[in-house]
Amino acid sequence: MKTAYKVHSSSVPGTGNKNGVVFGKIKSPNYNGGFPLVLKSSRLPTSNMVKILLIGSGGREHAIAWKLAQSPQVTRVFVAPGNGGTQKTEKLMNVPISATPSSFEGLGKFAHDNHVDLVVIGPEQPLVDGISEFFKKMGIPCFGPSSKAALIEASKSFSKDFMKKHNIPTAEYKTFTEYSEASQYIESITDATRIVIKASGLAAGKGVILPADQQEARDTIRQIMVQKEFGTAGDSVVIEDRLEGPELSVFAFSDGYSTVILPPAQDHKRVGEDDTGLNTGGMGAFCPSPICNETLLKEIHSRVIQPTVDGLRRSGTPYVGLLYAGILLDKVKGVQVLEYNCRFGDPETQAVMLLLESDLYEIMLACVEGRLDSVGVNTRSDLFAANVVVASGGYPGSYQKGHVITGLDGVPDDVIIFHAGTTLDDHSQKVITSGGRVLNVSTTGKTLQEALDKIYSVLPSVQFEGSFYRKDIGRKASQYKKETKGVTYKDAGVDIDSGNNLVDIIKPITKATKRIGCDAEIGGFGGLFDLKPLNMKDPIIVSGTDGVGTKLLIAHKVNVHDTIGIDLVAMSVNDVLAHGAEPLFFLDYFATGKLDVRAAADVVRGIGEGCKRSGCALIGGETAEMPGLYAPGEYDLAGFAVAVVERSEMLPKRVSNGDVMIGLTSSGIHSNGYSLVRHITEKIAGLNYHDEAPFSPGKKMWEILLAPTKIYVKPVLAAIKGHSGVKAVAHITGGGFTDNIPRVFGGANVSGHVRLGSWPFPPLFQWLQKTGNVSTHEMLRTFNCGVGLVLVVAAEQEADVLKTLRENGEEGYVIGQLEDRKEGEEEMSSRPLYSSSSGGGGRNNGYQRKVPMYAIFLVYMTVIHFLLILGNVFVTCVTYHWNQRILLNKVNYLLESKSPATYISDLVLLHQGRILQSIKQVRNQVVMRRASFLNSSHFSSLSCLIGGLECDYCNDGHGIWNLLLWSVTLFQLVESFAQQNC
Repeated sequence: MKTAYKVHSSSVPGTGNKNGVVFGKIKSPNYNGGFPLVLKSSRLPTSNMVKILLIGSGGREHAIAWKLAQSPQVTRVFVAPGNGGTQKTEKLMNVPISATPSSFEGLGKFAHDNHVDLVVIGPEQPLVDGISEFFKKMGIPCFGPSSKAALIEASKSFSKDFMKKHNIPTAEYKTFTEYSEASQYIESITDATRIVIKASGLAAGKGVILPADQQEARDTIRQIMVQKEFGTAGDSVVIEDRLEGPELSVFAFSDGYSTVILPPAQDHKRVGEDDTGLNTGGMGAFCPSPICNETLLKEIHSRVIQPTVDGLRRSGTPYVGLLYAGILLDKVKGVQVLEYNCRFGDPETQAVMLLLESDLYEIMLACVEGRLDSVGVNTRSDLFAANVVVASGGYPGSYQKGHVITGLDGVPDDVIIFHAGTTLDDHSQKVITSGGRVLNVSTTGKTLQEALDKIYSVLPSVQFEGSFYRKDIGRKASQYKKETKGVTYKDAGVDIDSGNNLVDIIKPITKATKRIGCDAEIGGFGGLFDLKPLNMKDPIIVSGTDGVGTKLLIAHKVNVHDTIGIDLVAMSVNDVLAHGAEPLFFLDYFATGKLDVRAAADVVRGIGEGCKRSGCALIGGETAEMPGLYAPGEYDLAGFAVAVVERSEMLPKRVSNGDVMIGLTSSGIHSNGYSLVRHITEKIAGLNYHDEAPFSPGKKMWEILLAPTKIYVKPVLAAIKGHSGVKAVAHITGGGFTDNIPRVFGGANVSGHVRLGSWPFPPLFQWLQKTGNVSTHEMLRTFNCGVGLVLVVAAEQEADVLKTLRENGEEGYVIGQLEDRKEGEEEMSSRPLYSSSSGGGGRNNGYQRKVPMYAIFLVYMTVIHFLLILGNVFVTCVTYHWNQRILLNKVNYLLESKSPATYISDLVLLHQGRILQSIKQVRNQVVMRRASFLNSSHFSSLSCLIGGLECDYCNDGHGIWNLLLWSVTLFQLVESFAQQNC
């Protein structure tokens, strides 16, 4: 709802005249506060008089206030409630109001009375409570996400579900709301050291527990869910797989669309040295992390940060503020998201702010105004920053307050102490302790070790009773040294270590595909397979190779790679299956510009799954890292399958007139035609691959388009080995029906007739044809149209083959037959009654199968019944047209079908006087419309019922054909008339 705001033309008492702009009192229907709202300018003030209200009281807020105060445009930073450090600094002033929901109105009144231009939220709880919405309703810009967007931190169960939905890498997990269920799950786990237990809600950074054994896991669940150690934060618990590797804290500014990443930081959560003891809010941090290079940071941005902001925006909750992603670099899976935070991290912020060169106020204002891409965000790349927390004795447990802090005035100028749990005593004007984490001693250096040395030289002089700090902050990272012994292959863009890491990951995948003749061991110069255990008499080796095509581009866009490998295997093993051969082993080729171990591992997992489905062994492959040839993040694939068949059982055999074609359904588009699919989806329909599929509610486009190619090996081999009547197999790939079916005819002078409507035409293909206005001929030449494999079978074994397929989990459809090829026939036809031939084709003249008389009788009775219904409707209309309720009930009773009844009743009720004329139109148009109806979309769904049937007394089947066409045409004309006139 838009609100009209009136701006007074003269000063209003109490509002003031700021920056040469007069603002008046206004009232919004959405605001229930007890003081007037103020309409603010959304641009930077022209005279440097900006006032900012910063919410919070910790070391993070002191660091943010310190950086904001450096802006030449900022005259005052109010900190509510602030601490002992923000109370004594120039430009900073404490406001003794806490940010609880009950005090929002007081904060709003203060902001109004003091002409605040921007509100910045430090801690997470006020954001979750809705403080951002509160100030936005007042008309004051607020840097911080809405309460709905803040759920990514407030609810770990929500954030995990969000990551899963948007394909953001994270550990596998389960969510529990009942203690009994969570407890049972813990008992089912054999190794509790492989899990992490998290309270779903906000727990001040202490709600993540890594149990050391089964008993600790049991105790943790009880403490969180029963004893409510973290209050309502423990109403729901997330139990996830424990990952292994270093952690990173990655901050990113966001305006809801654009994102800018800051240098990655690392913090130290445990209270004791060597990461021992209880979890804390953080005992120290440093920035940037030497383990995160530019390439890795770009990957985090593209796979985590930007998809998160895009996903929230698409769900209706734009994220405006600072997004903090906790990242773990798993040694197997690579980048994994541990958690989100909806604000700056503490103590990482104290280090990051020391490296930020740009004006923080300008950045924050650009975010709230949706123009982040218009400002520069620059940081010092030549320095390291570090921060060590000084804590109260007993922290993170109970601790004493009120101890006087000494040594604050004697620190060097290049060392900054950010206050956290401190207050300024009103009488003595001394700084005293008031919290667990008390001080943050911070500085920069040309190396991380230099910065740490400065801090640890100052810490002994900054004291209070019971104080302690960790003495190993940054120790592991400071030992990380870049090699300077000369140029390496890695410097040229090829990371041998990453390749070796990938090999280690895929070894168990290949091992799982072992079969008779092969143990699937990899690592040698070649893959080995022993044919002897197969006990074959006269074996013929069959090979096949293929790729996946531009289906890869969709996988790249949605960052889903685990099904592409199945496609790669399917395309090759289905090809060798066309020769009746059993796949033995498979090799792959993976080429990329920069090896992404996680993506490559996902691809190989898919290849392993495809090999298991087809019964072949994955015995090796090649991973080629070629910088400059492929863009970063892109890759291409090729697969190679080797199969074997007895010479006497090779396909195709000689096909002949009368053989039937059995179609096996596809799982989707498979791996051909994706250039056209992408054109229709992106250019014509204007869809994003994350959008819901218009033809399949509840499913996203990428889920349907990336459905892996079906592998037909096991059911088809069973049919081939069980029935000598299986003469040929055609894999419907590129070229569709038109190019692939004739490939199995060999030298036979036959034509294959494919009958449309004799198998289900999936909604996906219907949508592609309709949306892209693709002709039937083009559909059949490009796509599989729902049939992925065609078997040519001797007519007398049709039923037996169908039964065998069914017993092996595959449903088959008789989609046509082979006939002698006539001279001069066209090669292919795109008419609904479809034919294909090796040398020509033409119109189908009937599928030569005798039809029982009872079927003919049923067809005649259907036609007669419909004519009686139509006549009854007409009589009812003439006799009872004044009683619409009786007429409607009559029609519904007669037709017993909602859809036709709706059409006809609407027709009768709204156009009673035109009924006679419409019946005449039906009669006059039947003959005229008959021919065109043969090619209509209505016909294809019905032709499977009677296509080509021949009765005992009619040579060409036209007797039944014409009668049923009469009936179908009547239905079509009445339906069309109703749609056009009612």
